[in-house]
Amino acid sequence: MNANTQDVIRQIVARLRCAVCGHHFSMSDIQVTGRREQVWALQVRCRECRTQALVLAVVSESGTRPVYTDLGPEEWDRFKNSDAISA
Repeated sequence: MNANTQDVIRQIVARLRCAVCGHHFSMSDIQVTGRREQVWALQVRCRECRTQALVLAVVSESGTRPVYTDLGPEEWDRFKNSDAISA
């Protein structure tokens, strides 16, 4: 795995939590299982509750992309730093 790949995975990992128990993932919890163009397939396994999941990440090397949402400005400000929705 090259340095660029590791950087991309680190950025993804920094934003991921287990949907079941809320545990933050580390690099050792994630394995790249495939990549096609800008879509990466990652297998994640929670060390706390042993839940496994497949994460598909769209990675753009051309910089940031706009966020498309139907939220109004007040709603965006209210929810942008909220915890992720879980089951």
